[in-house]
Amino acid sequence: MKRFLSGLLAVSFLLSGCARTTQGDPQDETAGAPVRDLLLAQGDTVLGGGRSATVRLVLREGVFLTGDQVALGGGLGEENYQGVCEVQVLADGEALSSLALEGDGREELLFSDVGLPFALHFADYNGDGNPDFTIGQWAGSTADCYTLFTIAPDGTITPQSGPYAIFASDGKGDNEYCAVFVQKENGFATQVYNNATGEYEQVPYVWDAARNTYLEDQGGKTDD
Repeated sequence: MKRFLSGLLAVSFLLSGCARTTQGDPQDETAGAPVRDLLLAQGDTVLGGGRSATVRLVLREGVFLTGDQVALGGGLGEENYQGVCEVQVLADGEALSSLALEGDGREELLFSDVGLPFALHFADYNGDGNPDFTIGQWAGSTADCYTLFTIAPDGTITPQSGPYAIFASDGKGDNEYCAVFVQKENGFATQVYNNATGEYEQVPYVWDAARNTYLEDQGGKTDD
C-alpha cells in the first residue's frame, strides 16, 4: 500500500498549488488578480481546558485563478484561489496562535471557491482531550491528501502527521478539504478507493507518542 500511495502522491504533488475563498473585503476576480486575507474555512471547538475557540483558515496572500489556469486535471472549480495560507485560533476576540501551512514543498495551497468558506470539523483521535482537524489538498479524482493538526489548551497548533501524508477518499463528494476519519482505538482509519478492484479499503493509522505523530499501521508495524 505504501509503495502504491507514494507513487500516486509523487505525481499528484507535482501538480498541486494553494488556497480558497472566504468572507471579508470584496476580492478582484480578474484572472491573476492578487488576493489577500481571504477566509477559506472556519469552525468552532472547545479546547482541552474548556475554553471555546474559533479556528480559521485564511489565505494571507495569493492570486485568483480561472479553471484554465489551474494545472490540475480536475477536482477544482472554474474559480480558484492559490497562495500562502495560515491557520488561526481565536477565543473571546483574542488571537491565541497562528501557523503557516507549508511542507512537502508546498509553500502555497490551492482551493476551489465552491462552498467557501468551508466548515472545519473536529475530533479527538488519540483521546488526549485536545481537538484534532485536517486540512487537505487535491490528490486525484478519487482521493485527497491531508495533514492532521491538534490544538493545545493554550491554542497552540501542532501538526500530528507528516505534511499531506494521509491519503484518503473520505472527503470526496462532501468536504474534501477537511475530512473526518473513522475513529479507532489509539487512532483512526481512512477509506481509500482501489481503482483495480472498484472497492474501498480501510487504512489504519495509530498514534506514536514517542514521535508525537500518527503513522500508518501496516499489520502491527508503523510506516516511517
